Amino acid sequence: FSLFVHMNINNSVIIIQSTSFCNFNCKYCYITESERKQKNIISFDLLEKLIQICHNSNNIQSNLHINWHAGEPLSTGIEFYSSFNSLLEKYKLHHQYNILQSFQSNGAYINKEWCEFLKSNHMGIGISIDGPEFLHNKNRLTWGNKGTFKLTMKGILIVFL
Repeated sequence: FSLFVHMNINNSVIIIQSTSFCNFNCKYCYITESERKQKNIISFDLLEKLIQICHNSNNIQSNLHINWHAGEPLSTGIEFYSSFNSLLEKYKLHHQYNILQSFQSNGAYINKEWCEFLKSNHMGIGISIDGPEFLHNKNRLTWGNKGTFKLTMKGILIVFL
């Protein structure tokens, strides 16, 4: 799992890989094929340590952006992120900072339940698409070697309609 932290005067960004698992098999992915097939999930012990560090930090000013990225973060399920939000509540991080959580997703797991969860928790989402269908399907494939454009577009349409 990986964590990346970036800080400037008013904004701090933490990028968290909640899982290495991905339902897509993109040709250019930097995560190894064997890791993308494993359903490993970051431990809540590690997430709690991260939150404690944020809670005690003098370096984070006002805005804390938590971005869930790599693998397919939506594959860990809504309950995972509900539990993470409970950790944020436990340490009252929302009293210290303006917190924005967002996801970078391939869009395949998006449904109405996810949209309601994102909206009710004021979370953002980015959906990766590599251009028109013929271009997207060259590199963004299923494990069965089929194009994923239609799966991604379905997710985009659910979010925006």
